[in-house]
Amino acid sequence: MKSPDSAPFDDAFAILRENLRTADHEEIATSDAVGRIVVRDVQAQLDVPPFSRAMMDGFAVRCESATEGAVIPVRDKIQAGSGVIPNVEEGCAVRIMTGSRVPSGADAVLRFEWAEEPQPGCIKVLRSPSLGESIQARGDDGKKGDTILRKGQRIRPEHVALLHSFGVFRVYVASRPKVTVIPTGSEVAVADGRTLSDGLVYNVNAPLIASLLKDDGCLVHDVPPISDDAVAIREAIAGGLAASDIVILTGGVSKGDADYTGQCIHEIAHEQGEQVLLKRVQLRPGTPFVFAKVGDKAIFGLSGNPAASYIQFETLVRPAIRLSMGLMDSPFPHSIRLSKTVSMRAVPYTRVLRSRAYLQGGELIANTDLAQSAGAVSSFGVTNCLVRIDDSYAEEGTIVPARLTSLANL
Repeated sequence: MKSPDSAPFDDAFAILRENLRTADHEEIATSDAVGRIVVRDVQAQLDVPPFSRAMMDGFAVRCESATEGAVIPVRDKIQAGSGVIPNVEEGCAVRIMTGSRVPSGADAVLRFEWAEEPQPGCIKVLRSPSLGESIQARGDDGKKGDTILRKGQRIRPEHVALLHSFGVFRVYVASRPKVTVIPTGSEVAVADGRTLSDGLVYNVNAPLIASLLKDDGCLVHDVPPISDDAVAIREAIAGGLAASDIVILTGGVSKGDADYTGQCIHEIAHEQGEQVLLKRVQLRPGTPFVFAKVGDKAIFGLSGNPAASYIQFETLVRPAIRLSMGLMDSPFPHSIRLSKTVSMRAVPYTRVLRSRAYLQGGELIANTDLAQSAGAVSSFGVTNCLVRIDDSYAEEGTIVPARLTSLANL
């Protein structure tokens, strides 16, 4: 495949999707599976409930005997978890607690408040129960063999309860990709709280990308910032390839005198008989973008500008990695309505704008009136959505493709 000098956004994503290796899978304990991606449909191993059970405290009765005003003897008592369950004979009742297995012969549970005890050992029915009253039948919530989780779902804490209820204690999930994140640039300092020297900036890109990767369940290896030195960058890439499935570098992919990242990725790929599959993407911000494969491993070179790096990762790299893990995703899976007209200089690029999404009248609205510079991070505090604009002009009210990055601020 010949590497395009500048690929349209959708073509670039297609290249990533086709060339990222599908993650391996492993079987793990359900209790340890929160956040992991299911790689095959999961079937119930038993009926739920596994027996017909009482849903209220009361008396197990036969409806034909428990008519209003009837006085019925109480022959026994059942607690939840009882192993030996007495039968309910005609004209009799058994005291029963919530969650207990309904005894043979009973077809309703007469709630305590629907009865009174005129004397020890018998009850008077104050209200006749209907057939099946306060009983949950076996398998009412689900049957053995039912599909309870679908391939591609991310396991949430609620799913752990679901799986345990249906007797599923081990699940097959996607293995966690190992990713090395390498920030480059002689001006990039470790974000450790020390006072910055003149000409330096804190490391922003790597902590952001690492956090997003960890949120998706990846195993992330952080590397301290690498100076603009070709030998050092090559060594860092080689170390990342040895330790990880994916290597992501930020900075050094443009055409400056000290931009060595793209050059180093090209050299390493060429030495391994591979080639760079992407050199640039028709995306703003974030045009400088390098992607290469080395065997079954991937190397990404992203912009050094924080906002550009973030947009490249969030709309191209992240959905591609998620898809390789079996999680359904795409760069812009949502739609949203613009709150204001957007007018920009006409260029043949896909624009991605940071926005603040909010609900109005039950509809998602995007306010793009935020700082949009490739190096601006001030708008990160309110950004919860990225919107795609393929033309230079979009009127207020236009519905555009979007990627919701957070639901917390809606």
